[in-house]
Amino acid sequence: KEFGVSVRTVARWKRAYSEANTSDKHSSLIPANWRKGSRQSRLEPGIDEIFWAVVEEDYLTKAAKSATSVVSKVRKKCKDKGLPRPARSTLFNRIRNIDESRKVGARKGQKAKYQSSAFSFLEISDEYWVGATRYLQYVHMDHTQCDVWVVNDHGVRIAKPWITMIIDEYTTRIFAVYVSLFDPSYISVMMCIRSMVRTYGVLPECFVVDGGAEFQGKDFELLAAAMYISIKSREGQPRAGGIVERTFGTINSNLLHQLAGNSKYMKNVREVSRDFQAQNNAEWSLSKVVTLISDYARKYDSTRVVIDGATPCLLVESSNRRFGKRSYLEQEYTRDFEILTMPRIKRGEFKFKRGKPIRYDHHDYWHEKFRRVSDSKEEGEGRWDPEDLTRVFAHFRGQWIVCRLTKRLHVPMSRCRQAKSDQLRYEASLNNRARVEANEQIANFVDDSIEAAKVERKAADLPQSISTDSKTSKGSFWSVDIPESRND
Repeated sequence: KEFGVSVRTVARWKRAYSEANTSDKHSSLIPANWRKGSRQSRLEPGIDEIFWAVVEEDYLTKAAKSATSVVSKVRKKCKDKGLPRPARSTLFNRIRNIDESRKVGARKGQKAKYQSSAFSFLEISDEYWVGATRYLQYVHMDHTQCDVWVVNDHGVRIAKPWITMIIDEYTTRIFAVYVSLFDPSYISVMMCIRSMVRTYGVLPECFVVDGGAEFQGKDFELLAAAMYISIKSREGQPRAGGIVERTFGTINSNLLHQLAGNSKYMKNVREVSRDFQAQNNAEWSLSKVVTLISDYARKYDSTRVVIDGATPCLLVESSNRRFGKRSYLEQEYTRDFEILTMPRIKRGEFKFKRGKPIRYDHHDYWHEKFRRVSDSKEEGEGRWDPEDLTRVFAHFRGQWIVCRLTKRLHVPMSRCRQAKSDQLRYEASLNNRARVEANEQIANFVDDSIEAAKVERKAADLPQSISTDSKTSKGSFWSVDIPESRND
């Protein structure tokens, strides 16, 4: 190492010296560079410049021209400049020897380049895979749409719900599953984190998320900062989230594809007749699907073998025994934490009036303290609970109060309150949209009726040309036939 020579080179020198038969054994240590062959290109420098110019202009571009066209163009340019044309096989070999990652990235884009590149977890290391080494080190959160249609309490199909899941990378424990009819948003993120704390009483060291807008909101970042949780993005690196993506596929294939109304065959929609389409065979309600997925997650946690015959529960115990149970990751489910995970209601949305309830999202909420509101209008901020439509939290005179829904719901809320609340919110949004469309149709009908009445009024006000001739022309629109007198 002191002279820049490896141990392997010294061993090779010793063997060559001992096996030499000549009297002058020192000649065996002379480098045999002549056996290495020529490492220099035999093409003239001008040809080499033309080749790389054509490759950069035509081959390594979005146009992605074929190698044959590049070879023909190089030979033509060489002929025009009076240079000897290189052999086609030589040019094809040089194109083939271009770095594969560089070719794919220039011709197909970064996504295709990522598929052909070596795996690197969150760009932490370019040499080897570095993942979670203990419980709660990396926890993944993501969304997917269920492959099953759901119906409401009247048997009318609604939509395909979305699943938001939190799963530990080291043990594959499913911490929380949140099912909603609405598209993924920061509400789904907050409710999933709340379910994780309520069920297991822990928070992770780091959340691993993709590049979705719901993970880049202020509320999620404030919650992570308040709980000392770091956030790592795997945007553009789908393989880094393989643990949660694989679990989504398992839930769909093992559970949801066994239910009536599943859409596993809708990938080839041209092969499916109307009677066999998923939306026409839906039978399961949202609350039943939520209960089924939650029970499956608990069963998955206690029975699925992850490695060496160990289930997620056993891996959790093993990690706590080997690396210690970190008390700072424990989080008690309190009223303050529950309010922290609720979506905000802007200040001014709540207007307190004496003896009147507050209104939010087409629903009225009441509290006894509203009887003591001053004569002037008071405003305040609030938070609403996506898991319970029967209450909202209002910040009234320096304290949080729980306001209850005033009307009686047509949907029983005794079981699966979260699914029922989500269903009512979804139906309210559909009803509001239908109400707007109906109002537009009524307005258009009224306008058309008014215009028709105006046309009729103008027609009635025009003078009528009455002809005294009994034999008036039938082609005249305003002519009137007067019958002849009997005396004539």
